[in-house]
Amino acid sequence: MQQTPQLKEVVPAVAKACVPFFASAISLGALATHSQLVVQSPTGYSTALEGVRGLLSVNGTEKIVISAHEGLVKQTDPGHLTRLHQWQAESAVALPMTYRGVYGGHLIALRGEGHRRGPISPSDLALISEVADRVAAFNAFVTQTVGSESL
Repeated sequence: MQQTPQLKEVVPAVAKACVPFFASAISLGALATHSQLVVQSPTGYSTALEGVRGLLSVNGTEKIVISAHEGLVKQTDPGHLTRLHQWQAESAVALPMTYRGVYGGHLIALRGEGHRRGPISPSDLALISEVADRVAAFNAFVTQTVGSESL
């Protein structure tokens, strides 16, 4: 099942649809169909994507919100915002992609300083969360389908 071309095309298509619509760069973990992260990003954001991924592991958290938007400033660690600016990005979110107990990695979305929508806002976070949930459900579906085929 993991070798089915149509299934392998879904997550890259999601990543392409996200950039530049609501992110300057995006990284998706989709373990059921891709052994490596699916990344849609100009090279200038590679350091920021890796940095946010590192913050997840260092802090041991499942979710990170980094934004100077007034609606998200209370969820943002000021130290994370400073680091993100050093990595040449303006705002970022990292969301777990877990659906019905099936872990699928994280969705990391970044916005650069010149992004047309500005820093990530609460409504943007809701939209990005919906994308993460949908990719997580897809990942779980593929995982369950592969598991049932091996029976």
